[in-house]
Amino acid sequence: MTTDILRHSRIGINDIGAYEYYHDIPVTLSVPNYTNRTSPVISGVASTISGANISTISYSVDSGAFITSGVTGTSNFNINVTPALNVGTHSIQVRATDSDGYTTLPSHYGSASFNIDTSAPLTSYTNSSGAQRTFQPVTLKGYSLVTSNSPAFTFTRSSDPGSGIAKYQILLKTPSRDWYTYIDDIPPNKADGTIDDLPSRYVSYLGDEIMIYLKTNALENGPYRWKVRAIDQAGNTTDTQEQVFLVNTHQAVFTPNLFFPLSILSIGRTKTNISSLNPDSTPKDPLPILSLTPIFYGIAPVNYTVNLKITPTDTGSNGNSQPLTFSTQVNPDSRFGINVTPPLDSGDYTVKLSATNDSGDYVEIPEFGVEIK
Repeated sequence: MTTDILRHSRIGINDIGAYEYYHDIPVTLSVPNYTNRTSPVISGVASTISGANISTISYSVDSGAFITSGVTGTSNFNINVTPALNVGTHSIQVRATDSDGYTTLPSHYGSASFNIDTSAPLTSYTNSSGAQRTFQPVTLKGYSLVTSNSPAFTFTRSSDPGSGIAKYQILLKTPSRDWYTYIDDIPPNKADGTIDDLPSRYVSYLGDEIMIYLKTNALENGPYRWKVRAIDQAGNTTDTQEQVFLVNTHQAVFTPNLFFPLSILSIGRTKTNISSLNPDSTPKDPLPILSLTPIFYGIAPVNYTVNLKITPTDTGSNGNSQPLTFSTQVNPDSRFGINVTPPLDSGDYTVKLSATNDSGDYVEIPEFGVEIK
């Protein structure tokens, strides 16, 4: 009977030498270039001749001894590399043994290298010009009101000295839906001045900033929390601080079943009934106010913070055109009062009144005009 080098019978084959019948077991691997796992999972495929089966997979990391711990599967296998590895570059070799007792020749080992990076993208960094930069939203900050259902998001890029930034995402959250990816796969490394005007989106790159908006998937009216996520090549992530913007609404209530009204009962001696619950109550023409130091008196939920912003329409007699801002806490009787001092110049102003709570819920009264006399 004809036998091969391992004395396995080879019926029907002329005996021309044992090595003639040796068969190899090639191994191929699927290995990510970067990973953030110190015990990465390596997958692969081993194949042998018909009639034989793969019985054992073994591997060597960084030219160490071949081991079998962490291996699952045979022809199609996964290796959960153990023990845990240090950050940096590593190599792996994988071989297989079949039911006939043959083992992969070294020339057909599955071989690859990979990099372990566990550091997240940076929030603060120094750019190529030596300037300090912070990964953060640039627009749609501080409860911005937008009238477009496809708002533009602008943010400052992050940096990643390890594996490098792979992409950015825009994430949104609504009162009825938890965080979800609204815009995915934003390229991170386009040259300064690049504009990608695509059928589905518009992206521009200016210095360290990226601006993007979608031409499809318009948002419904309502409030949105948003943030940017940077993802590096290894899968590490860093998120910016959350911001809130309002699409065609003046209220951002994220707390379930929260009743959150804001009303102005009087401005100085002028009685009003301006309420966030009734947009039609907002004055269409400037409201005459017979006081240079008016008190804004109104109603809001207990312990909320009420913010008042008064902006001159024209430069006043003292040359001041800067807005004035005031804040106060609502008292236990759901009342607030803001005394505007120092005295205002006579003239026209725009008024914006808003209220917030510790949970980030927000309501505002649409801007309206007053005439100080």
